[in-house]
Amino acid sequence: MRSSLVKNALRSLGGPLSLHGGVGGGSLRLCSLESRRHFALSSLLGKWQFGSQKDLEEQPSDEKKAVQVVGRVPETFVEDTLLPHLERQIWTQSPYMYPYQQQMLITAYAKLPVRQKILEWILAEVSTRNMKYWEARYLVLILMPMIKMQRKNKRFWKAVTKQIELVMDQDKFSTLNYMAIFRAYNMMLDDLKEAKGLLEKVVPKIEEGIKEYEAGELSDILVTIGDHAMTGDTKQDTHLVRLLLPEIERRYSETSLADTLNNLWALVRLRIYPLQLVAFAEEDFCNPKRMAGLPPKQIARVAWIWGRLGRVRRVTPVLLPLIEGSIEHFKGGDFARLTQALPMNCLHVLSRMAVSLSERLGDMPRDEFMTFVLGCVRGGFLPPSVDFLPPAEAEGLSEGKEADAGGEGKEASSSPSSASPVSRPREAPVGLMTRQDLMGRGVVFETDEPLAVSPEEMPQGEETALAVPVDRDRIKKSVLTYIEEEQDRFTNDEVKRLGLLFSKAPEYRYLLDELPPSWWGVLEKL
Repeated sequence: MRSSLVKNALRSLGGPLSLHGGVGGGSLRLCSLESRRHFALSSLLGKWQFGSQKDLEEQPSDEKKAVQVVGRVPETFVEDTLLPHLERQIWTQSPYMYPYQQQMLITAYAKLPVRQKILEWILAEVSTRNMKYWEARYLVLILMPMIKMQRKNKRFWKAVTKQIELVMDQDKFSTLNYMAIFRAYNMMLDDLKEAKGLLEKVVPKIEEGIKEYEAGELSDILVTIGDHAMTGDTKQDTHLVRLLLPEIERRYSETSLADTLNNLWALVRLRIYPLQLVAFAEEDFCNPKRMAGLPPKQIARVAWIWGRLGRVRRVTPVLLPLIEGSIEHFKGGDFARLTQALPMNCLHVLSRMAVSLSERLGDMPRDEFMTFVLGCVRGGFLPPSVDFLPPAEAEGLSEGKEADAGGEGKEASSSPSSASPVSRPREAPVGLMTRQDLMGRGVVFETDEPLAVSPEEMPQGEETALAVPVDRDRIKKSVLTYIEEEQDRFTNDEVKRLGLLFSKAPEYRYLLDELPPSWWGVLEKL
């Protein structure tokens, strides 16, 4: 049955199939057969995957009810299949492709981890020769891939610049297209002398175009830039943000509270602190009526943003009731942000959240678990080493261990009897800060505000909130149980991150000894 389907498909295509060269007896330059080939291949693939109606009727009832498992892509697919195929296409077919086909080939090849310089040059040369046929959308899509592959190719970039100016005269670029051109040529200022002249023409187009966008659309553009802030690909995008920010501030009254929060979230991650926009936003985020019903994720973002701005105490009176009312709905990432941002008078809320999350570790994915552990280390919600406990608590713990050891106090130790090969030497005790004296901690919050809070600055009734006991042993047991049960599913990168997290905090280095032995080989390389 399947062999007859193949024969019929080949007859409709007019020649034998070739893996790299398309269809024998035809060429990618011929448009007359393109739709027929597409229809035939779609029909063929559809029958292979689902089978004809007759095939389904002939199947036994058990096979009809069986679950169809889709085969996974092999791990060696890129190097064994995709890479040879693309290289073959570049060598033999790229000179005869249409611009949209060349654009897809350039984009795909730029994403490969291993590339050949000669093939990159061929792509640039073929594109240069056919540049006069390239339309606006395809010109924009090849800019970033070619910066990655052929940044120093003067001939190619002069041809692209000339074609862009020609298309600009025809007014075929959209505002988003101009932003893409601005991003690319802003990176090329040091490599291409024509870049400055083109940018001078593009900037007025962007300033004029963004006036036609709605406030929500401007927010989407800004958030897209902020989402890529940590990848290293948008270091030059601060110049583009400078074009967007005045218009965003001018239209603040038209912006919703959610879009305002997204704007500040993106700007702070880009390390841009717009004082005027923050001043406008504080009036809304300090208003309990406007903040009512805010989701936990957004609450954590508000705290983190104002914490980075050093103004978290201005929104704390509004945030605390919201946090206390929805503690069970916060996730690990939200908890990590809150431990980084909230001041000392909120520790009782964070301790309740830590206990609540530790009870839900069984249903927590690994990425969320990693952020939860980060928050516990940052906030000191795991039991520290004896050397880092306050003197009274450390003395009581030592006496308890001596009693458990039957009087042999000298042989008792806070670390496991059989140390792992990744154990680190204990450091001498250091001077404890006010926060550590109260909570027995070794890690402080990363805020721009003073760590110590005088009783006069605290809200009434919160002086004793700092001394709320935290069941750190219970949280530690939950964390180690999760690690023990899921140890085979952790990737090497996740194991390294946990190892670095514990090793960088001296009071938690003893936890390296309690990690699974199967991880020691990875941890030894840290």
